[in-house]
Amino acid sequence: MPVDGSFDDIGADGLWQNRPSAQNILSAIKDTDDDDIILHAIIESGSKPTGKGLDALPFFDHKLMSRVSTACVEPIVFADEVSGKVTEEDSQAVTTTIRKIRQSFVRARACDKEKDGNSLFVVTPDRPCYEGMISHTNLT
Repeated sequence: MPVDGSFDDIGADGLWQNRPSAQNILSAIKDTDDDDIILHAIIESGSKPTGKGLDALPFFDHKLMSRVSTACVEPIVFADEVSGKVTEEDSQAVTTTIRKIRQSFVRARACDKEKDGNSLFVVTPDRPCYEGMISHTNLT
């Protein structure tokens, strides 16, 4: 079921906004005691992402991320139409975004002594994004 207009009469454009928001997700999971909450999102990435990065906002909400046991980020970047490659600028931007999301997640999980900071962070980039990251950035 679409949440907050995420995919309806405005089409897929709503997906690149803050939809669903962290508050929408928290509302959906509020009545569960499950410790295995997995948050997965496709993140439009690069130096000038569609939606200006609003689709990544839930990953920066401390309250939400403290409930999430596994965070999965699927960054996508559009390759240059002529060369078929992702620019260095886009590659650097996506790597920076992934690092910031991971830091947010680790900080939120570390604050929960009961869960002892246990968590899993997964990044599944599309092929152009992956190739750009490998070509242009130091991933360590």
